[in-house]
Amino acid sequence: MFACRLLAAERPTPAHVAASTAATAPVAPPDMPLDAAAREQAIAELAVQMSASYVFPEVAEKMNAAIRARQLAGDYDRIGSAQRFAELLGTHLQQVSHDKHIRVNFRPEALPREAAGGAAPPDRAAQRERALAFGRKVNFGFAKYEQLEGNVAYLELRSFFDADTGAQTAAAAMNLVANADALIIDLRRNGGGSPEMVALVSS
Repeated sequence: MFACRLLAAERPTPAHVAASTAATAPVAPPDMPLDAAAREQAIAELAVQMSASYVFPEVAEKMNAAIRARQLAGDYDRIGSAQRFAELLGTHLQQVSHDKHIRVNFRPEALPREAAGGAAPPDRAAQRERALAFGRKVNFGFAKYEQLEGNVAYLELRSFFDADTGAQTAAAAMNLVANADALIIDLRRNGGGSPEMVALVSS
């Protein structure tokens, strides 16, 4: 059994393929064999997560269609390695999206699920507290603001933190530049991050 996710937890199953926009890939876990049913489940759940979570819905649709086309053509039929299957899915998604943040990773253990009522497990709650503390230290990625000549605003954005924690800072930054005639957003040192924050800033 496989499951796929894109920045979202789901029900635990014996093994998982995880699609992530994280900037770095985790250390490769042990491999395991997989059959046609596992490949079908992984592709189906990946399509659901991409459609629900990817920042550009039209690109998510193209990626899903490309993966299904390859599946129907039999491109994955002889892939019996979970690691190899995950690598191929990631490569094929990037070929369509040209988004190097997309990763597809295999994990042999179950992914943690949200507790009933939306409460996170204690370890995940602690991780979120640490992430929030770090976000505050770096102003949630909004590193520099400058008013240039000609009423041009300059904003350096180093990363895209989760929208639920960085939204107020993003709104404050956008209010600060609201009266400018032009806006430069400098992403040269941006390491990527949350697609929800990308969508928020873009809006």
